[in-house]
Amino acid sequence: MAKLEGCISYFRDAIRTVNAYTTLEETEKSALIFIEGKILKLFDF
Repeated sequence: MAKLEGCISYFRDAIRTVNAYTTLEETEKSALIFIEGKILKLFDF
């Protein structure tokens, strides 16, 4: 449960990043890579 609670800040960062980089397709891909990295780090993959 602690890991689940800890993920909220990661997802907030990811959402902010997507909101900041939605103008160009290339930067949108960068935002998605950032989100994927946060999720992998969260679950220790």
